[in-house]
Amino acid sequence: ALVECTKELLVSDAVPIPEFVHPPVVEVAHAVVFKRLARFGTAHVRLVLEALGGPEAYPVGIDKPPIGDLDWAEPFLRTWFISADNCWLVQFQPDRLILNWRQEGGPPYPGYDIVHARLANHLAALNDLAEAYKWGPLEDVAYELNYVNQIAQGDLWSKPDDVGRVMPHLSWPKADRSGYGDMVGLRWVGLFSPPGLTGQLQVDVSLVPSLLEAGTTALQIQQLATGPAQAGLGREEWFASARRAIHTGLLQ
Repeated sequence: ALVECTKELLVSDAVPIPEFVHPPVVEVAHAVVFKRLARFGTAHVRLVLEALGGPEAYPVGIDKPPIGDLDWAEPFLRTWFISADNCWLVQFQPDRLILNWRQEGGPPYPGYDIVHARLANHLAALNDLAEAYKWGPLEDVAYELNYVNQIAQGDLWSKPDDVGRVMPHLSWPKADRSGYGDMVGLRWVGLFSPPGLTGQLQVDVSLVPSLLEAGTTALQIQQLATGPAQAGLGREEWFASARRAIHTGLLQ
């Protein structure tokens, strides 16, 4: 992957966020958690679908168990709205909206700007609907930005012991662990507090079945930024800082 910025300068807001020419992204999720919509009922889910573009945009709907804080007097489901090509997924429940882009054998990752603009449009439509029906307005509580990257087996790495070629800090020479023998799997999780990010960044590295090539293994690097909504820090500013931390970390 090619970038136009040097690693040393990436922590500065004056330097553009690094952009990858061919990012190894297989899924991203942009999420906004807000105060639970008052007086929202399951019968209103159809109105949400229409606000998001209707069955033309999301012809498939699936009910899922709710996530997050479930201390509600009335139980609610989380609803999935899925596009015809299966690449776009909107997850809605009365306290959050999540937009996923997934690599499902279709076009390559469209880029942050396109995904985030789609989220912004959906949130604006939902806010208008909430105000019209006296459920809202939306009051942000927290944000999440999640990237799932997969690097296929090949010249860069072919077996678990090669992971150090991709992530040098995970290198563990065989001579230093002869009692363990060959590495047959990998799972590493780190929690970080990147400069400029209000919140935390969790990095999860593992060997998993490839989402793009059936029957093969991929080195998966999942980066999940989470943080609270705070006075003086706008939604777009938070997502920009999370994106900077994620892109910088993956580059390094």
